[in-house]
Amino acid sequence: MASVVYGIFRDGDYELYDFIDAKVLSLSVPPGQYILMAKTVIWNTDDSEQDATARMTADDDLDERDRAVVRISSWQRQEISLQGYVDVSEGSDDRILHFRAATQRGNATYSKFYAIQVDGIKIAEDES
Repeated sequence: MASVVYGIFRDGDYELYDFIDAKVLSLSVPPGQYILMAKTVIWNTDDSEQDATARMTADDDLDERDRAVVRISSWQRQEISLQGYVDVSEGSDDRILHFRAATQRGNATYSKFYAIQVDGIKIAEDES
């Protein structure tokens, strides 16, 4: 099977406030196995330093595939990148994937979310 890439991009700002876990981008995919990649730039538009989070979810947001938490100085920005994988079963709720972000006061901009369909995923066990 040839790989298929599903993707979505938002160049403009997506307002973030009160640490509400906002769906910045959503991607619908058919059943299959996927490598996931996402990126955004979080702008802190507040006069104080604050935390910001970004995460990728599946299964109606119950299945978190990756997460990052960063601390951003006032009126500064921080790029956040996430990676993960998901196996979307026939008839499952995993078909809608979400890229989410939150901060006290700011914006998510230059956001990208990709799902690359692959023939299979093999994750090695930790041998340490």
